[in-house]
Amino acid sequence: MRFLILITVTLVCNLALGQDSKKYLKAKRNYNYREGYIIGLDSVRIDGLVKDDVLHESKKHSNVTFVHKDGLKKTYFPWELKGYGYTNHQFISYKKLFLEILESGKKVTLYKAVEVTVVSVGGLVGGGFGTLPPSSGKVKHEAYYLRRANEASFREVVKRAIFKDIYSEYFGDCEDLANEIREGRLKFDDLRRIVMKYNYCR
Repeated sequence: MRFLILITVTLVCNLALGQDSKKYLKAKRNYNYREGYIIGLDSVRIDGLVKDDVLHESKKHSNVTFVHKDGLKKTYFPWELKGYGYTNHQFISYKKLFLEILESGKKVTLYKAVEVTVVSVGGLVGGGFGTLPPSSGKVKHEAYYLRRANEASFREVVKRAIFKDIYSEYFGDCEDLANEIREGRLKFDDLRRIVMKYNYCR
């Protein structure tokens, strides 16, 4: 009887301490998984393993495969979580995407999203070779977003020629930075630097 009570107490303690399951430990040995977390819609953080899909960057922005400590493996979509993270990567949900935080600060934060679109091309008439069969290809699209600390909405960054006009005004309360953008010394490709300088601007 005492032996049975001892086993029961041991099992309860193991569960209470959140002992990792065999499935979890097996996934942990897989180089595709990293220790990380998800944040539920209730703002509760759950630690576990996040699949790092190195070869398909866009997948990190559309869903996340997560292994819970009890071994449950589940794929989550942006509308099911507030965000997730692992190693040096942090993502937050925005509509149908997970946006990666590239540069964060007290005033403004820079985010990145990657999407892949499948483009179909109809059959083409080849010179002397007859009609070519329809084909399809994938087009990768990167988008960048800004959000001020006191704003709820995101602003997509435009890459057009009017970049200097729009963002010299957007960062206008930091005069030196606004001048660098206006004069073309800081451009679209310098977004991270721009955001970093703005966050440190007094």
